[in-house]
Amino acid sequence: MKKSKNISLGLLSFPSTKTGITPLSNMVEILLAVVGDLHLVSGNESCRKFQDDNRLELYCTHHHSSSFSLKRVWNYFYLQLSMALYVLQLRKVDFWIFFIGGDTLLLPMLMARLTGKRVILLFAGSSIQTLVHRQDKFAGVARRVSHLNCSLSNAMILYFKSLKTEWGLEKYEDKIIIQPRHFIDTKNFKRNPASPREYIGYVGRLSQEKGVMNLVKSIPLMDKKVKFLICGEGPLKKEIKEYLRVNDLKNQVELTGWINHQDLPDYLNRMKLLVVPSYTEGFPNIILEALSCGTPVAATTAGAIGEIIKDHENGFILKNNYPSTISGFLEEFLDYENLDKIRENGYQTVAGFDYNKIKKNWDDLLYRFYEEGL
Repeated sequence: MKKSKNISLGLLSFPSTKTGITPLSNMVEILLAVVGDLHLVSGNESCRKFQDDNRLELYCTHHHSSSFSLKRVWNYFYLQLSMALYVLQLRKVDFWIFFIGGDTLLLPMLMARLTGKRVILLFAGSSIQTLVHRQDKFAGVARRVSHLNCSLSNAMILYFKSLKTEWGLEKYEDKIIIQPRHFIDTKNFKRNPASPREYIGYVGRLSQEKGVMNLVKSIPLMDKKVKFLICGEGPLKKEIKEYLRVNDLKNQVELTGWINHQDLPDYLNRMKLLVVPSYTEGFPNIILEALSCGTPVAATTAGAIGEIIKDHENGFILKNNYPSTISGFLEEFLDYENLDKIRENGYQTVAGFDYNKIKKNWDDLLYRFYEEGL
């Protein structure tokens, strides 16, 4: 019996790109399973995803990105204002969870606190580290806003303990709760023994902080017989295509563009290895999805990856994400003879992220916050 069935919960999340839909969808599924009413405030891809879902109340806004500073500031202010007005409108919710990008949404936070609502900041990743690695001119301002929102929040949820230090959140120790939200649909994400594993793969946003360009620059250092599969969309797509053209790598690399989540198991089963060369992460769901498909993972220790992937046990840890390091590792990996053990340990890792267990933990957590404020 769920304890949180009487809770009316507000979930506020920065308008999603396609890459943000999976973590938001997983979080929504968990919350729908435990609370009585869910009110989602978001926009862009989030609204397209949930517009026909009658299990929740959806409140849509829209965010336009821009390369012009003044227009970018105005767009961000307008987004925050529209979200803050939804928070004002939804006084019937018992409390709020601010999810993706929520630590930088100051106006909605102020509105929630002014109307007497408690707020949980749920960190999907570090907005600040993402901006820093993109060399964004607004990273310093965003850092100050994030710390202000952390101070105003009633509680903060991180997926793993290591993220507290990784993201510089130690001074909020008394507010921090460790609670993963990751779970895997093992009925769909499973190994296909009949699928030929021809590719070294990457799945994710094509952006600076993901380190994907480092992987691309490792390809000329490899034997031309090694094939690569790069899946995703993002601001580096044109640069990647041009690099492949200039270095005559187009026949060695397949760029798939965006992949629908339901098709992802087929692509993971085409990979002999998934590479996650990120500079910064929370904990990417794609790692668990790959392991569930029997696809070994090689990753940096960004975010909480090092808490889950143990080198040469259930995957491989890259010492860094330099192109020479990646290519050197890949040459060794192609001769690796004990992948069956790695795969079996990977399956055991995934088993720890059982949906029913995660659901119960969230039910307990939300009920305690509702009753006691934690």
